[in-house]
Amino acid sequence: FYLWRNRYFGAVANIFIIKVVGKMRKLKLIIHYIVVQGQPNEDSIEETWFSMIHYDYKKLANVKSPVHIIHGNEDILTTKGQMEKLHQFLPSATVDYVLHAGHMPPVENPQGVAETILQY
Repeated sequence: FYLWRNRYFGAVANIFIIKVVGKMRKLKLIIHYIVVQGQPNEDSIEETWFSMIHYDYKKLANVKSPVHIIHGNEDILTTKGQMEKLHQFLPSATVDYVLHAGHMPPVENPQGVAETILQY
């Protein structure tokens, strides 16, 4: 569990997660994340993790403000099935899948994310 949260392990994992054209661009992004990120607050991470596990997602049906879910269509960490399940809890939400993007659409396909947002 600690290794997955560790920023150095995360940087290596990004080699497989980030779907960016060009190995040099991917390498620059990974180096940027290692240099820019401060040491994470472990207590904060665990509090967030446990709150996500124990959160009653049925409460999302009470959300009154507009919700737009943007998801990378090649995401291997959060699947389309999980997004569809999330959408069931937010039936009034709109969902768009960004082509050629994985877990980080704004980094992997910023143009696709911008076009998706501008539709609304």
